[in-house]
Amino acid sequence: MRYLTFAFFFISSIVVSQNYKLVDKTVSEYPQFHSLISLSNKIKNDFKKESEKARAAYTWIAINIDYDIEAYKKPKPLRFISYKDDKSYKETQKKYLKRKIDFALISKKALCEGYSAMFVELCNLLNLESRIVKGISRVNPTEINSFKTTKNHAWNTVKVNNKWHLLDITWSSGFMDPKSGKWIKSFNDFYYFTKPEHFITSHYPQYDRWQLLDNPISLTSFYQKPIFYAHYYKSKLKLNHKHKGNIKVTENEIILFFDKKSNKERLHYSLLDDKYVKHLRLKKIEGNTYQARINYKSNTSNILTLYVNLNPIINFTVN
Repeated sequence: MRYLTFAFFFISSIVVSQNYKLVDKTVSEYPQFHSLISLSNKIKNDFKKESEKARAAYTWIAINIDYDIEAYKKPKPLRFISYKDDKSYKETQKKYLKRKIDFALISKKALCEGYSAMFVELCNLLNLESRIVKGISRVNPTEINSFKTTKNHAWNTVKVNNKWHLLDITWSSGFMDPKSGKWIKSFNDFYYFTKPEHFITSHYPQYDRWQLLDNPISLTSFYQKPIFYAHYYKSKLKLNHKHKGNIKVTENEIILFFDKKSNKERLHYSLLDDKYVKHLRLKKIEGNTYQARINYKSNTSNILTLYVNLNPIINFTVN
């Protein structure tokens, strides 16, 4: 699984949840571990609640394992292997994931499968039920309406207090600098126990059950959505739910509707060719509905970005 884009830069500065500060501080002071058994024993000694153990496992991996940029840039050729039966397949997969975990523990580097496999193994040692979820991640506006079906990412679910939760350690551990191409270590926890309705805008699982939604969405609906970044969910601004990711221009104008805004938040927009962001003005038209009108020229870039307090929050394509 190999997938990484500039969007890591956009999600890297989310503030760590207050609820886990003590767990995170304790884990950040752990020595280096080269054995998950030793690490799990330390976690079990320090924490008793399921929620604390899950968080400790997540935090240790996120702050100690870097994304393997070199492996991402130079992927190994795909190998096609046939299996005589289901048992043979499962045994081979188990060995494959163990190699990923062993490599990550030694090198302190991993791709998304390594992160997610390590979390599952650590959860097993902590008596927590967890799964690797494979699927499609989407963080680039060029992927709106792309309708690709190839799985390109892996993340996790974990059961805590009889409830399943979603998390993505890869996206929590840092980001790739868009200019240098280097990995920048920057822990954030937006993609830890993320609300399913937020998670589904960027992660589409292979199996519907891992959407954790009462009414799972289709792959078509997934690709039709705008690209939402983490700061959007931290803001008070709420885009009207009828908007799709591709916006039609009407008489040289882009028209957007919003259901909620805050006067304390500064709103801006830019098109890809713009050198500077421009102020986004919202006008109340009826009830709690607000409207924004943006002038658009036919020779302008077809990527529109909205900002709250200069943080990118939503991407659209325009035609």
